[in-house]
Amino acid sequence: MEIAYPGLMWLTIGVTFFVLEMAVPGFALFFFGLAAWLTALGCYFFSWSINTQLAVFLVLSLVCLFGLRGIVKKVFIGDNNPLRDSQGKSLLELRAQL
Repeated sequence: MEIAYPGLMWLTIGVTFFVLEMAVPGFALFFFGLAAWLTALGCYFFSWSINTQLAVFLVLSLVCLFGLRGIVKKVFIGDNNPLRDSQGKSLLELRAQL
């Protein structure tokens, strides 16, 4: 079965992942949506088979999930390290004077 507009299909899948992200905690579906959009972009430029599209989506999902998750979490949530003060200095390195 040949899909007429594979880029549009991946774009729709990406939007679905973004909508589901609002209902599911954990901030993981965002990266699958991003990978689906990147796969859609690739489908517009290249004529890939469905197997190639799935492989590209799988690789991009893993790259986005493991490569960008720490960066995006710091942007949205912040770096909540209880062992650092407001200037980012380690509280373990502080010395007290008696």
